[in-house]
Amino acid sequence: MRTMEQKNAGFAGGETGQMAFSLALAPSKPERMALGIDTAGVYISEDAGVSWAFRRSGIYSNGVQSVAFDPVNADIIFAAGTKSEGADSNAKADGIYRSTDGAATWKRVYAVPFKRDAAQNQYFVFLNSTGSSSRTILAVTHSTDAGTMIVKSMDGGETWAASPGSNGPTSGLPCTLVRHPQTGTLWLAGVFGVYRSDDAGASWVQRFTNAVSGFALHPSNPSVIYIGPDAGGILRSDDGGATWSAKNKGFVKNSSGNHFVYTVISRGPTVLYTVADGWGGSVQRSSDDGETWKAYKFDEAYYEGRYFGEPVLAHPTDPNTAWYMSSFHVTHDGGLTWKVSGAGISGSRRPGRTSIIVRPTEPNKMMFCHTDFCTSLTTDGGDTWVYRPKNPNPKSASAGACDPRGPTIIAAIGSWTSRSLYRTTDDGITWAKIQQGGAPLPEASYINLFWHPTANIVYAGKWRSESNGADGTWEQMEHTVGAMFRGNGDVVYALERTSPFVLKSVDRGRNWTAVGNAPSNFGYYDIDIDPIDENRLYVATGYGLVVYDGSTWAVRTEAAGLKKNYFDSLDMRCIAADPTRPGVIYAGQWCNYLGVAGGVYRSINYGLTWENYNLNLGTELSVWGLSVTPSGDTWLGTDYGNFRLVQPGAL
Repeated sequence: MRTMEQKNAGFAGGETGQMAFSLALAPSKPERMALGIDTAGVYISEDAGVSWAFRRSGIYSNGVQSVAFDPVNADIIFAAGTKSEGADSNAKADGIYRSTDGAATWKRVYAVPFKRDAAQNQYFVFLNSTGSSSRTILAVTHSTDAGTMIVKSMDGGETWAASPGSNGPTSGLPCTLVRHPQTGTLWLAGVFGVYRSDDAGASWVQRFTNAVSGFALHPSNPSVIYIGPDAGGILRSDDGGATWSAKNKGFVKNSSGNHFVYTVISRGPTVLYTVADGWGGSVQRSSDDGETWKAYKFDEAYYEGRYFGEPVLAHPTDPNTAWYMSSFHVTHDGGLTWKVSGAGISGSRRPGRTSIIVRPTEPNKMMFCHTDFCTSLTTDGGDTWVYRPKNPNPKSASAGACDPRGPTIIAAIGSWTSRSLYRTTDDGITWAKIQQGGAPLPEASYINLFWHPTANIVYAGKWRSESNGADGTWEQMEHTVGAMFRGNGDVVYALERTSPFVLKSVDRGRNWTAVGNAPSNFGYYDIDIDPIDENRLYVATGYGLVVYDGSTWAVRTEAAGLKKNYFDSLDMRCIAADPTRPGVIYAGQWCNYLGVAGGVYRSINYGLTWENYNLNLGTELSVWGLSVTPSGDTWLGTDYGNFRLVQPGAL
């Protein structure tokens, strides 16, 4: 998903997910870089960030919190696997992962909790090296077990043991463990403040008592340290942490009149960069050791000042080069100007079956709904994109639909779980909240939206309009519409958590009847309908797939070709029938709150049997959305970006 600016710069666009946590450069091979993503694992660049490739084979955690290269062997990389769900962790997948083949494959070498932390996220320090690799490594963890916040490996990362040292912090979330390149002094920062060790972690002394999210060292002056306290702004110490002074000149304050919390700080040979959390704007730059600051903005096609601070990395030896992930930018003049970069790393998550909005008469114009990134528009079949809207500017869009005969688009926009219905008639340049009775329609999840193919009817959750979604024309239905029959938009289906689980209406949601005796206790998530037979149904559940042939329900699990994921689950969350090829159905496995799942499955015989259909996307794949457009194009929404099926294959 590239912008026109990226296309003009020669970038192809490509993968990646939501929030970038960690950006690292290989000291022994500076053209090799690694990126750790909130819910999408690791990406590797072999050309200093010009192009990127997805590399998570063997990483079963939901995302990666921190990445680090062995300083003398760029093929050895460490990653902190995390569940990416707030203060939670998953014992079966989270922990320290190691790759010895340049990230081609990974192995979990130490099971330990890592929790989602929007902070500096530098967790690995290499204490000594041989000719081929570092043998002694320290790492911070998010374990709450006594003495396990800091762990040590004496064999290059193969085995690990607790190494707390004396007088160090005993609780709280760490965000940074770094080593000064000249003196070897260790610094540990987190919610417990800042600690210093002059004996390789054998003992610690506290140098700052309040919570810290951002941290950086001066590369040539060991006495100078920069921190981003959770109270906001930047503090600098010129005496090794004994005293601190505020360095906030030039910073813009937030709407409450306070300084933003700077969760990322990076210093190169001459320039200091910092990024704020909570809509804090673009990268801030200082060329005088933090005495004064100035913000530098990027291309207007992407949001400025996202609600999380993403990594910025200054080149350790080139004073003019730095990188920033939001989207991926590079500067070669010390931060004065930034250019888009990063072919292969420009996508974002798209949820649900109706998160693609496209008219049958305009197949090259599509609007995508995104988690965290609202909506985006392409008018050239996906070659280039622009994010919309700038206003409203909420986190997420879940679903949408368009009038097949006119310019109106309706989309559900808001937070992750609660959204409002908005209308646009100019492809997302301007939006207005839909009104009913003089007030906006109630917020809801709005997982699916449908526009009747021949009548002026819109279905949105439990609401129906028979006047093309106009204000004041909405009526509430008894059940939430989960699917609409393409051949006759009067026929709709709903899923419920209690019996009857599947219901059908043939009169636009006014009256409902149970559909047979659907299996109980399956956790119904998504439903779609055969394109030519309104009575043939396909349902994704927490325990596999359920198929209805018009008279009988049948459960499809391992015997039908489905496979349990790494977490021993058949959790299927989305399903989509091809409107151009009856009998062809795609289903997606999703295991987000534990880790990665098994990906895409396809049936070509009306759901009788299924085969894994990840094709070139590997074995570890979490699916958020599957959509088949009216022309038969199949689109996959994942934590790693959006993919279009190039060759559906012979049936």
